[in-house]
Amino acid sequence: METRFKKIISSILILGLFFAIAPHITFAQGVGQSSSGITNPLGGGADQTITSVLTGIIKWMLGLVGFLALIALIIAGGRMIIDFGNEEQVRKAKMTITWAVIGLLVVILSYAIVNIVSTQILGAGGSSSGSGGSSVNPPPGT
Repeated sequence: METRFKKIISSILILGLFFAIAPHITFAQGVGQSSSGITNPLGGGADQTITSVLTGIIKWMLGLVGFLALIALIIAGGRMIIDFGNEEQVRKAKMTITWAVIGLLVVILSYAIVNIVSTQILGAGGSSSGSGGSSVNPPPGT
């Protein structure tokens, strides 16, 4: 029973990774681009800074860790349902769920911190100049 459960979980993970990678494989050549020259794999163009590259890498890693925490949450829920009669296994599943939820909260908070630091402090989120924002003009005659 346990080997069948492991095979099912590993099949789901492999299928999920395939669907996560499939769009990148499909658009690897670039739609409507000529084959002359080298294209920037980061997609930022000439104005790509080290700050925006590092922010992108950190966000990607946080997404991966969040995905793994979500998978751990699903597996622990499945273990709790399957091993409902065994108190020790249910206790382990509850602890796994607790730590997976804590991990998801840490990832969400980390993502928020990275966004705040990159946009407000480092200015990697782009400038809002010329965007028609709510600039206040002083009244005439002052």
